[in-house]
Amino acid sequence: MRDLFLTLACLSLLLTTALAQDPPVLSNHGLEAYRLNEMLPAEDSLPGVSHKVVTVAESAEGMNYNVQYAKIFYKGYYLGRAKLDGEGLIEELEIVSDKVRHQAGYRVGSTWRELQMAITDPTLHYTYVSESLFATSPEIDTVQAHFDTRDYRGKAALSGEYQTLANDALPDNAKIKMIRMFTIAEE
Repeated sequence: MRDLFLTLACLSLLLTTALAQDPPVLSNHGLEAYRLNEMLPAEDSLPGVSHKVVTVAESAEGMNYNVQYAKIFYKGYYLGRAKLDGEGLIEELEIVSDKVRHQAGYRVGSTWRELQMAITDPTLHYTYVSESLFATSPEIDTVQAHFDTRDYRGKAALSGEYQTLANDALPDNAKIKMIRMFTIAEE
């Protein structure tokens, strides 16, 4: 009886370990199998991760567009979305869930101070085009950590098309609201 109990306990531990999955990790190339400039992965390529392709009507500068996105989920929780180009390649990722961690150690919900410790020489920027306040690193400027513009404490007015701001214009406890990754279009 004791052997049966030990065997069942070991099997239970093995099953629990096998079923426990860590959320996907973000790198400078994408969200694991959801990689920039690549097609969407097969539905079963990452345990616990799924996506649903949707078409969204958007407008910019007086023009209307239909844009395809893949909404990405982990165990039913919404992580963010992948914007697809006309050929079905991932051209942009927007991560809004704190369940996803960048390999550098920050995530949505990390503070400006934590981001400053995680990446090399972060720089704050603002653009009126998307009304976004975000930080980049010279190592890779196609990854942006977005903050709420209401957290801005700088002296300069937020008004530029691509405005570089002083790093002290954001309080240390301001939290990342979104991580955006994108490809640069070749000309």
